[in-house]
Amino acid sequence: MANKIARVCWVPLCGRINCTIHGPRPVSVRPRDTRPTAASRGYGARWQRIRAAFLAAHPYCEDCGAPATDVDHVPSRRILVARGVPDPDADEYLHSRCHAHHSKKTATDDGGWGRGVEKSTPFSY
Repeated sequence: MANKIARVCWVPLCGRINCTIHGPRPVSVRPRDTRPTAASRGYGARWQRIRAAFLAAHPYCEDCGAPATDVDHVPSRRILVARGVPDPDADEYLHSRCHAHHSKKTATDDGGWGRGVEKSTPFSY
């Protein structure tokens, strides 16, 4: 018979080796992401080409001058599509931002991270 691996109990302050009182550590289960895929939201291969070209032409963050890593829609792509804009990925709606400023703008103005509140006003600090 093979030897069982000695493991300290996962419960804080228990300290037992191979504890049978608390059992195995529960597996954390993340909720399933129910959003549509990135491609179905308009961020597929075509967007990747547009993004790369825009970053090459506008390599610095419009807010702080740091190297840009993200391309942002202003107003958000969702609003542009809802308004019936024929090309929501046109240069006139795009802005280069560093990741920090893009995240801040997304969180505050676009209802980011599942809050569902979206402003149609331009981004400002």
